Amino acid sequence: MLKVIALFSLIWFGTGGAQHLLPIDDHGWRLWPDTAAVWQNDPLFLPGEYTIETLPVNPPTGGWDSLSPSAGVEISLPATVEQYFWGKFGFADYRGEYYFENSDNPVKNGNYKGVSWWWKTIDVPADFTGEKIFLCLRGARQRAEVFINQKLVGYTIIAETSFRCDVTDAIRPGRPNTIAVRITN
Repeated sequence: MLKVIALFSLIWFGTGGAQHLLPIDDHGWRLWPDTAAVWQNDPLFLPGEYTIETLPVNPPTGGWDSLSPSAGVEISLPATVEQYFWGKFGFADYRGEYYFENSDNPVKNGNYKGVSWWWKTIDVPADFTGEKIFLCLRGARQRAEVFINQKLVGYTIIAETSFRCDVTDAIRPGRPNTIAVRITN
């Protein structure tokens, strides 16, 4: 059988192709800007240019324990880093290229450039055992690397479009599972 996890809900296909949905709440996610992460020279891959097994794995700076239930800030999706951290990491001066330059003085932009982590732990029902399971994401801005229980299961650089990841080998039915998305903007 086929089961699909859709960001952020679980969908699976039962016998006869019946589709079932288990919602993953948009509330209770965590967000952490990983300001020490190195990303500037990372290779980028278009769809069809890679297999998930050949991609480099980029864990959080400080290791996976950095994504604890108390790290970062609690958020609800959809969200942006700037929504929670506007200007916290400095401002870029946009004089000469910003349309509202004359009315927005001093011209500053608090856009976050770099890596951020978005994660949530979910319970996956035991009846997912032996099923083909996918995680479908609504979309992400810029490069998204998707992990289930610290295993890389998905990747895209096609901004703000939906995509799906085969998570069959990473999901642990009947136990808590952590979804973590590394976004590079």
